[in-house]
Amino acid sequence: MKRSKFKMRITIWFSLALLVMCLFMGAVIISLYRMKMENSVLDNLQVVIDECAKMIESDTELQQLLRESGMDTADNSGFLQDDVFLMIYREDKSRACGLFLYEETDALPFEDRQLQKAEADHVSFWLYDRYIYSEEGGLWLRGLQYSAAEMGDILYTLRDVFLVFPFVLIFALLGGYWLAGRFLRPVTQISRTAEEIRRNGDLTKRIEIKDSGDEISALAGTFNGMFQKLAENFEAERKFSSNASHELRTPVAVILAQCEYALGNADNTEELKEALEVIRRQGYRMSRLIETLLTLTRIEQNTGYYPLEKANVSGLAEDACRDMRLSAEQGIVIETDIEDGVYAEINPQLFCLMLDNLLQNACRYGRENGKVKVILREKGDEIELKVADDGIGIGERDLPHIWERFYRGGNSRGKKGMGLGLSLVQQIVRYQKGRITVSSTAGEGTEFCIIFEKVREEK
Repeated sequence: MKRSKFKMRITIWFSLALLVMCLFMGAVIISLYRMKMENSVLDNLQVVIDECAKMIESDTELQQLLRESGMDTADNSGFLQDDVFLMIYREDKSRACGLFLYEETDALPFEDRQLQKAEADHVSFWLYDRYIYSEEGGLWLRGLQYSAAEMGDILYTLRDVFLVFPFVLIFALLGGYWLAGRFLRPVTQISRTAEEIRRNGDLTKRIEIKDSGDEISALAGTFNGMFQKLAENFEAERKFSSNASHELRTPVAVILAQCEYALGNADNTEELKEALEVIRRQGYRMSRLIETLLTLTRIEQNTGYYPLEKANVSGLAEDACRDMRLSAEQGIVIETDIEDGVYAEINPQLFCLMLDNLLQNACRYGRENGKVKVILREKGDEIELKVADDGIGIGERDLPHIWERFYRGGNSRGKKGMGLGLSLVQQIVRYQKGRITVSSTAGEGTEFCIIFEKVREEK
């Protein structure tokens, strides 16, 4: 019953709209019909009176006869022409001859070639006057014709239309109900599929609706896209949870083992200090892992924690390279080719974190006494940042997976790291509306290239 409620509402609204439209059209038709009839009456009245006036003006003998009072008793059948009642008045507005239906017409003003509407005995009619000049004395020719049919007469004339109308309304109700069901069928299918996904938890299921290019088809495509995104997010969440728990398991196990050892077996201060040192080291590792995961979450959820602003990329890159030179190991030399005065729309904190991760990776996997080169320059409307090393490189099999969280390639064994650095770098680049590419050859080195849009100068 609930499923048909919306369908029934559509049908009712459709029928009400049709009813209002029919009533409106009926009112318009009646008004136009009445107006046309009224205009027809007026045209007929003027034509008849003008023709009679013309005939009287051309016949002086007829004028004399009409002025004679004896015509009042004559046969007046000739004074009805095409539904127009003719009345002849003398110059002094006294009756001469004709069909005088109402006493009230004698008191109405006479105006040559003018129409006027009057009413007597609850009946409305039109009057039209013509003055006929004569030396013996002028005449007034007045014509009377009843107004167009009243509203009741018109409705009576249109009764057949109103008798058919209930059948039209019933047909509209049935047709509207059928059409509503047909139009809502895809919506029902969408609802049914969504309910199956909710009940079974199978996010691989999709809504199968013919792509007709309408709004319902677009809605189905949106739902399918949402299900696809949810499936990808749940899969990523599953992998993330698995990898995170795996990474945290080791430092937690080490901390617990050292605590047990210190409590049960440590006999002197040196052993206690050694156990605490191990605990501190693992604690720092967990802290870095949690901080990195928190940063990734903030970036992905776009909470506004890291607002973008116009910043001097040249200065930030110089500072990052200078700090890395102080902590670089294995005799690695950091060279720079940084163009001055380069600005981009970035978050300075994230930019420094991104470049620091790339430099750490370059130094960690670089060749002993090797070099790392950082290049920053403008290229048209873009800014290009390159970080290249001559280290161990990345294997061809590992290259497609380096952006995955907690992924450690074959060349990474024995090296420090959690497998989150490059994943964090990629997320930061995307967040700052840039793009990143990598080229690497095993045993020769790796180069990361990042492209940002240059800040346009305001005119």
